[in-house]
Amino acid sequence: MKRLVWLVLIAGVAYWLYTHSGSSKPATRSSGSGPSGGGAGHQCLMLADTANSELHSAGMLLLRPPVDQNAWRDAESRTSSAISSAESACSGGTAQNERAAIEEARGALSTMRTLLSELSAGARGSGGAGNAAQRQEEIENRLEKARGLLRS
Repeated sequence: MKRLVWLVLIAGVAYWLYTHSGSSKPATRSSGSGPSGGGAGHQCLMLADTANSELHSAGMLLLRPPVDQNAWRDAESRTSSAISSAESACSGGTAQNERAAIEEARGALSTMRTLLSELSAGARGSGGAGNAAQRQEEIENRLEKARGLLRS
């Protein structure tokens, strides 16, 4: 039974990484140079993209079983810290579009935290993130919606 759980976990993470491997890193580079040049919304989105990139990197560790627990703890800590930094930056906003973008980013960050918890359980061999691809898609959709709100 444990082998089946690992197989499902690895397949789910592999699919997630395959379908979303190129979307997180370019967004991190481009989000800070939006049309209005800065502000709370752009800072929030930039840090949310960074957290998403860290989450992606952490997920990559699960593709090489057995999972090195020290490497996982380091990656989990970096990702959690990046999510916390983004959550701290995601407040305020002067315009309605900026506030809406911040709310979308906060929703993405909440999903990132949930996915990190599921990946952590999988790394310890007690469950997994069988729905990682769906969660990552939700994260990507929310971040893209936030980008669109900041552009408008």
